[in-house]
Amino acid sequence: MPLISIRNFPRINIRLKAKNITMFFMISKTYTVEGYTSRIDDNTHIFMIDFKEMPLEEVKKSLEETKQYFEQKYKRKMSNIYIVSDKLNSYRAWSFTYITFEQLIELISVTKGYDVNYLRYTVAERQATLRISKKPNRDMQKIVAVIKGEKDVIPRSMIKKYYDIGNTKKAISILIGDVRQ
Repeated sequence: MPLISIRNFPRINIRLKAKNITMFFMISKTYTVEGYTSRIDDNTHIFMIDFKEMPLEEVKKSLEETKQYFEQKYKRKMSNIYIVSDKLNSYRAWSFTYITFEQLIELISVTKGYDVNYLRYTVAERQATLRISKKPNRDMQKIVAVIKGEKDVIPRSMIKKYYDIGNTKKAISILIGDVRQ
């Protein structure tokens, strides 16, 4: 009988720590998905956001507030905001409003209910990415709501990205080494 079965532990985080050096790795079942990035050119982005689990009505209200915030602060209108979903209470959104990277981070940060990990990845990568492909055991994403705005100015081209995502977010964590805090 195996000591650890992937069926019993779908994701394992292992952290090795020795004095002031830490090494982290993860064992997880993953799959590759396709998405588009927010980056249009060196400092031009479009607004993209991913929400943590929340009902559609709350997502719509949150995006309306973000739209009002942007329009009042920057004295210009946002274009339509499209909300997509492939599962109940799982939403992503984008707008073809052209903004700087700093404005992208600001807008994500002021939007209630955003996924904190999405913001972390956006900062680390210096661009947001939204998945467009289908996840296993889910339907294709569909537009479920549109927050009306100014006419869209669709970019001539966008950057496609392929990336791996874990099969599960829940994990067993193992710390080896200096456990003092």
